[in-house]
Amino acid sequence: DIIYRDLLMKNNIVVLGPNPSLYGGISQYVSGILNSPLKDRYNLIHCEIGIGKYGKPGFIHSVIRMLKQLFNFFNILNAKKVSLVHIHTASWRSFWRYSFFMFLLKLCNRKVVLHMHGAKFKEFYLGHSFLGRYLVRSVLEISDTMILLSQIWFSFFDKVVPSISKAVIEPTVPMAQEDFLKFDPSMKYNHENSKVKVLYFGGISERKGLRTIIESSQLLRNQPRIHFTVAGAVQKSELSLAKDLIINSQNLGDKFKIIFDVDNKEKIKLFSESHIYILPSFAEGLPATLMEAMSYQLPVITTPVGSIPEVIGKRNGILIDPSNSSELAHAISKLSGDFALCKDMGLANQKKVIRDFNYLDMFKKIDTVYQSQF
Repeated sequence: DIIYRDLLMKNNIVVLGPNPSLYGGISQYVSGILNSPLKDRYNLIHCEIGIGKYGKPGFIHSVIRMLKQLFNFFNILNAKKVSLVHIHTASWRSFWRYSFFMFLLKLCNRKVVLHMHGAKFKEFYLGHSFLGRYLVRSVLEISDTMILLSQIWFSFFDKVVPSISKAVIEPTVPMAQEDFLKFDPSMKYNHENSKVKVLYFGGISERKGLRTIIESSQLLRNQPRIHFTVAGAVQKSELSLAKDLIINSQNLGDKFKIIFDVDNKEKIKLFSESHIYILPSFAEGLPATLMEAMSYQLPVITTPVGSIPEVIGKRNGILIDPSNSSELAHAISKLSGDFALCKDMGLANQKKVIRDFNYLDMFKKIDTVYQSQF
C-alpha cells in the first residue's frame, strides 16, 4: 500500500527532446535521463521533438511534423498532471523549433527547466540583429531555471539572461563507474604491437573536424603502424563529407576504416581496442564522447574550444588548432611513439572522470534542480 501510494504521489515530468534511440549527444543524454534512477522518483514522460528515425527532410514535412508534435505535446499536458517540463535544446533551427513549445508552456503556466546543449550558441546569439537577440532572450526567460554544461557557459548565459536561475551540471559517460574500473588496457600498450589504432567516434560533421582528420591521415600515410578508424552516424546534410571519407578510405585501404552505423557492443569494442582518441572539433560544449574515451584510459588529442580546456590539459592530452592537420599529425605521431606517455595520460583521464564526472552524481544534481521547482 505504501509503495502504491508513493507511485500515485510521483510528480509527472515531461522530458522534451529527440528520439533517445538516435545516435547523437542530446539523444544519448535524453536516453540516460529516462533510464536513470530518476525514473524511480518521478513519472518521466518522453515527448519526441525533431525529425526522428524515419522523418522526411524538407520544409513542408518539417512543418507538418512539428505541428503533429505540438498537438501531441498539448494532449500530454492536458491528459496528465504535468508538474515540470525538462527541455533539451541546442542552437539554430533546434532553438527556434523548441521556442514554440516554450511559448505554449508559458500560456499553460507550467514549470520549465531548459537544458542547453548547443555548442555554437554564442555564435548563434551574437549573429542575430538587436531584434533577433531580444527574441532569443524572450524565449530563454520563459524558463524557470537553466541547466548549463560548464562554468564557461554559465558565465555567458548569466550575461544574456541574468534574472534566470542557473545550475552547472557537466555531462558524463553513460555507464556505471565499476564497468570501466574493470578495464585494464596495459596489455595493448606495448611496443610489440604492430598497429597504433587512432579512433574518432562521434557525429560525421564538418564541425567535428573530419576534414582535418582526412588531411592528417594523408600526411601519415607513410607511417605503416598508424591506422585510423572513423565511426559515427551520418546526417543527410553531411553526405558530401561522408563521400570524401569513403574516397579517403579507398585511397588508404586498411589504414583508414569507416563505420557509419555503430551499435553499443561495437562502440565498446572500438574504445577498448584503440590507443589514441582524436576530436579536432571547431565548436563544442562539453562532448560526452570525449569523456567516454577518457573513461577507457585513452589519451586524447582535441581542441581548446567550448569547455574542453576545463577538462583537458598537458597531463592528460594534447590540444591543437582545429584547422591544422599538420599539428594533428604531429601529435598522433608523438603519442604513437611513446606508449608510456599514452598510459600515463590515459590513467590520468580515467581518474579525472571518476573524480569529477561521476554518472550518478550527475543525476543527483538534476534531481536537486527538479526538487527546486516543486
